[in-house]
Amino acid sequence: MSDDKFVLDYARRRHSAGSHGSTELSRDDMVLKNYQGELEKGLKNLVGPAFLLCGMYGFFAGIFQSARTLPFKNRPKKLIITSVINTVGKQSSFYANAGASLGLLYCLNKKIINFIFEEDLQGLSDVSKQFVYGFTTGALFKCTRGLLPALLSGAMTASFCAGASYLSTKYKIL
Repeated sequence: MSDDKFVLDYARRRHSAGSHGSTELSRDDMVLKNYQGELEKGLKNLVGPAFLLCGMYGFFAGIFQSARTLPFKNRPKKLIITSVINTVGKQSSFYANAGASLGLLYCLNKKIINFIFEEDLQGLSDVSKQFVYGFTTGALFKCTRGLLPALLSGAMTASFCAGASYLSTKYKIL
């Protein structure tokens, strides 16, 4: 059953139990449907590419790290290749998982902030909203490390999100 049919079926059952028997969606049901659609679109457009891009970065970081730290003399070729593959695999999976979790956290954080502070955010521009979403996401991502890493990560994520939003609105790049 698709999401649209589920929401309509839910609305029909809800309204048929009530006094007016209408099959139209109420405002709450339409808001719920809108947030679900935006969340799915955000997850589809952000988490997958973040996983792939961060995984590629980790792949190259692993290659450079293994080439820098691995002493190649007096070792068999099989041991050198195994060490390089292990380092590349470890680094690429680490960066890919971190990027995907940051993208997922961004999408969920954006939806929660929009839902709770909808009236407060109405007067802000899109770049300012992206700055708020990015800062809260970055601070939440590194909050277990302490106050300074959380603030630094929040500032970096906020500047990246605001910059991407600015490029997207002004120059239609992203």
